[in-house]
Amino acid sequence: MEAPFFATVSSLVPWIVLEIEKLIENLDTATCFAIIGVVFVGALYLIHVIALCYGTFHLHKVNEPDATLPGVSIIKPIMGTDENLEINLTSFFTAEYYQFELIFCFHSPEDVAVPVVKALIERYPDVDATICFQEHEIGFNPKINNMNPGYLVAKYPLIMISDSTIFMRPDGILDLAKRIMSHEKLGLITQIPYCMDRVGKANCFEQVFFGTSHSKIYLAGNFLGFNCPTGMSSIFKKAALEECGGMAAFKDYMAEDYFLGKNLAARGYKSGISNQPALQNSAATTFTSFANRVGGWAKLRIAMMPQVILVEPLQDCFPAGIIMAFSVYYLFDLNIPMTIFLNFLFWIFMDYMIMRVMQVNEPDATLPGVSIIKPIMGTDENLEINLTSFFTAEYYQFELIFCFHSPEDVAVPVVKALIERYPDVDATICFQEHEIGFNPKINNMNPGYLVAKYPLIMISDSTIFMRPDGILDLAKRIMSHEKLGLITQIPYCMDRVGKANCFEQVFFGTSHSKIYLAGNFLGFNCPTGMSSIFKKAALEECGGMAAFKDYMAEDYFLGKNLAARGYKSGISNQPALQNSAATTFTSFANRVGGWAKLRIAMMPQVILVEPLQDCFPAGIIMAFSVYYLFDLNIPMTIFLNFLFWIFMDYMIMRVMQNGPLTMSLIQFIGFWFLREF
Repeated sequence: MEAPFFATVSSLVPWIVLEIEKLIENLDTATCFAIIGVVFVGALYLIHVIALCYGTFHLHKVNEPDATLPGVSIIKPIMGTDENLEINLTSFFTAEYYQFELIFCFHSPEDVAVPVVKALIERYPDVDATICFQEHEIGFNPKINNMNPGYLVAKYPLIMISDSTIFMRPDGILDLAKRIMSHEKLGLITQIPYCMDRVGKANCFEQVFFGTSHSKIYLAGNFLGFNCPTGMSSIFKKAALEECGGMAAFKDYMAEDYFLGKNLAARGYKSGISNQPALQNSAATTFTSFANRVGGWAKLRIAMMPQVILVEPLQDCFPAGIIMAFSVYYLFDLNIPMTIFLNFLFWIFMDYMIMRVMQVNEPDATLPGVSIIKPIMGTDENLEINLTSFFTAEYYQFELIFCFHSPEDVAVPVVKALIERYPDVDATICFQEHEIGFNPKINNMNPGYLVAKYPLIMISDSTIFMRPDGILDLAKRIMSHEKLGLITQIPYCMDRVGKANCFEQVFFGTSHSKIYLAGNFLGFNCPTGMSSIFKKAALEECGGMAAFKDYMAEDYFLGKNLAARGYKSGISNQPALQNSAATTFTSFANRVGGWAKLRIAMMPQVILVEPLQDCFPAGIIMAFSVYYLFDLNIPMTIFLNFLFWIFMDYMIMRVMQNGPLTMSLIQFIGFWFLREF
């Protein structure tokens, strides 16, 4: 018997074919224009979708240091100053890249910004920095005239051009260098223009412009392979530019960034975008200056491509909505106001989501301080690396509280050495005086909790490596709503060599993470004590940390108690990066087996359900169910279930990784099968 669903779909096919045939038979000029309108606006819809998806998977990756990358010569053209110039330039002096030089280019020694740059060079004597002055004009473009002397003395194979209004994140240069060296035919990488968070209506308006209509063109354009670089912040291979005649070859082009990309493409080079946006941080933005700036770009585009004056105004929400409304009204007799309204809803929703993709975590001094409690017992090769990532965290106010069972613990000297190395970090060591209950972790941490002085408490195991903005992300998340009491980082793993480490990463990146992701979305209580943050006031309502001294799964019962008092829990935007050096198949099996025993002891019913949530048991259940209901082929259903399952697990792990996996697809499949069986 044919399923009702397939019967319904089958009945629609002849109707669709008939409608298309009628359309072709009645094809006239008006119908052609209507079809063009639908296709045109449909393409704009597609740009939104591409921009959102591409940005989601592409932007804001975190980079690990790599000393195999070539040096970078950073050319900074400067003319005049504003209140934020020193902040912006300092972000380059303090960049986390192993080999770079800063070349500051001025039109004249009398420029008011010269003393600012000289003071920074004195403040950071270890940074290779040079000042160049324009000797004479070589062409019509004033920016090329300014930068060319700096280009001629640049000594590294990668050249970065960055305007003076750009604020650079610590790993921004590393990200650009990694991107451009990821393929031999990549000649140019651009940072999509965006803005720092700043107060003032004009600044907010500018941020919305760059975060919506401007960024989606760059995101979709780069995905589709169009030439759309920006000279605001970009990097290129010097050898590739030399093939085009060097920087001087563009002395008479006003849109030097566009023609540079065009010339590189003509020689077989590709261009792309960075994983991070260019954060504009000018202090002097007004509505008038912004209008003049954008108007100047528009005049330049019209001068180069006059046809854009006909098309460009039509790509905004309301002109596109009107075109679509009248087109579909003529073709399908659909209601015009309703179509315009639906177009508006789609447009503003997509623009909002794209701007969220562009947004980055930035320092926020309005957030409360964080007391970070780190329970430690013993050491391994990666302990110092993991703890160092907390000492160097980018957060304005935090304390580190290291908790040990005994002063004889072998990790105590490691912690003391780090405290001496980072004297500016507020760090304390606590020792367990006596047992207060059955849970050894609570016994360990409670002395640290009692001396914690900040309103946010973070618990982080010693095996966790923290990204520079990880504490900031947790603090922002938990303070985003007054009833959020607990935020958890989903457990994942750092990239490490070794089969056991890869197997562990596949486990945490697939079956483990999807339960956390789906569970938190559906509102279930599933925190983890591995790496989480909570409001101290909320925990005090539950009786403080000592209230959980006799619960082995203290994280679960903490979440349960907070929920009973009306607090919500959630997940961080970043995973908890486990970085233990001692993982083996045996230790991993013991660890996961211990968790399973704990769950069974708390909820015996899980022993019946938990094994059924894996791929092959679920596939067998589905196959026999749909065979009984719809007479569908059992082996085919099992095979389709397998394809769906492994594809979704692979994509979920890529989401957790925030990019491509370091293991090959074959390795992933092998470890995935091993985990399933």
